[in-house]
Amino acid sequence: MINLLSLDEFLSLNIALTKHNSLIHLISLIFAQTFDFIPVFFFFLVISLFTKKRKHSIFLLLLTFTSGIGFILKILIHRPRPYFFGIIDYANSLSYSFPSGHSIVVFMLAAYYSKNKNFQTKTNLYGLAVLVALSRVVLGVHYLSDVIAGAIISILITKTYFWKEKEINKFFNYFFNKLKIL
Repeated sequence: MINLLSLDEFLSLNIALTKHNSLIHLISLIFAQTFDFIPVFFFFLVISLFTKKRKHSIFLLLLTFTSGIGFILKILIHRPRPYFFGIIDYANSLSYSFPSGHSIVVFMLAAYYSKNKNFQTKTNLYGLAVLVALSRVVLGVHYLSDVIAGAIISILITKTYFWKEKEINKFFNYFFNKLKIL
């Protein structure tokens, strides 16, 4: 286990060192602001309200549920953020590293919206997800294992939802109809 942790730290440090390229750093900062839970949540909330499509509302519920699981794991695991020789810029020292919330958000987005799409669309969505996840390591706020865990959590929950979609949607339909929303 110690060897895996050492490998994780070594790979994460080497990815974080690419931050000295100003273009990579700028892109990483843009991803950090764009694919956080709050901007994604409100973006899809507005889309959901204007389009009145339950697909987007269900995505919001899954995203909130999955992000909640990630938050609980952060509290239970207490993995400190990596502080690679002062590379870290803006991470809150009171927050924890494992799993990556940005990875949870962006892989949930990719897994949910790539269903029944063509290969090119899936490639684009998952490619973006990988870039966002790696940007978290570039910024020095996560280890590589943090972003991989976030991806796995989101993909597993999304695939579980699709596997039990009919049963879960019965509950959602009851919920939406009872509250008279969408």
